[in-house]
Amino acid sequence: MIIALAGRRPDAADAPVSRFPLEKSADVRERLLVTFKELQATDLVVSASCGSDLLALAAAADLGIRYHIVLPFSPDEFRAISVVDRPGAEDWSKFFDQFVQEAEALDRLILLEADGTNVEALEENFRLANRAILDTAQQLAGSNSPQDEIRAVIVWEGQSRGNNDLTENFALLAGELAIPIIEIKTL
Repeated sequence: MIIALAGRRPDAADAPVSRFPLEKSADVRERLLVTFKELQATDLVVSASCGSDLLALAAAADLGIRYHIVLPFSPDEFRAISVVDRPGAEDWSKFFDQFVQEAEALDRLILLEADGTNVEALEENFRLANRAILDTAQQLAGSNSPQDEIRAVIVWEGQSRGNNDLTENFALLAGELAIPIIEIKTL
């Protein structure tokens, strides 16, 4: 079973609405471990943002699951934008460096080399990464039916943030591809 995953990052220190409190990280990691075991996952395709992505990578490593990391642009740019800008930055950064280095050494790091990290380009680049995660999962499944070989795992509180919600975008893309979706709650 191939898992394609996307989800929430920990709440910013000044977040007006709690979607993923940092103190829920251990609970989310445990839910990921249980889900991956139940699905008998063999591969995980994910980005490497702090929060859901890095917790999923840690769970995969604990279980001996092959992981493939998709980044829209260079690891240094990605770390600055999506890893060290939230509470727990030092720990997230260590996990990020470890997993990206290992993925690169195993030829499982996919860099999209998207153009631009400015505000206007970021959302589109992350949407491209969502699509690349799902496309990579389908490629790993080969000619088999995605319904039998792939699950899209969405790690979130269950509520859309609106038109720019990238986790919801991932779920919608998975639905369009007829990939079954499993939700893991962050609250």
